[in-house]
Amino acid sequence: MNQASFREPKGVKKKQLKELRQKSAFFQKTSESHAEAKLAVALDNLGVSFVQQYRVNGYRVDFYIAPRLVVEVDGAIHILDVETAEKDKKKDTFLKERGFIVHRYRDFQVRKPWQAEEIAKKIKAFRQKITAAA
Repeated sequence: MNQASFREPKGVKKKQLKELRQKSAFFQKTSESHAEAKLAVALDNLGVSFVQQYRVNGYRVDFYIAPRLVVEVDGAIHILDVETAEKDKKKDTFLKERGFIVHRYRDFQVRKPWQAEEIAKKIKAFRQKITAAA
């Protein structure tokens, strides 16, 4: 299945969809951080459709949320390592030049479930704003 054409199946209950996602390699990767997992659950609980580990021309983004919203959850290495920080800047520039909106959060901002829920609410509100403007 092509990630860009992913749509949630109609007639599937939320609980069933979660089970499908857990079983599906499409939504799993071995390097998913704990913070990313918490944010994924929080977004899902709010009914926000997303694709994790979406690829855009060789760049992998943590979350793609239509239309054209990218959410990244960065660990300490993204701040402490100069090379990683530079790669992130190039990635952000590349995405922004192609019309994507990039939101970056530090992993400590989403570690606790209530923190992830607050970030997810902000993402949902922003998504609604850009969808209405489109």
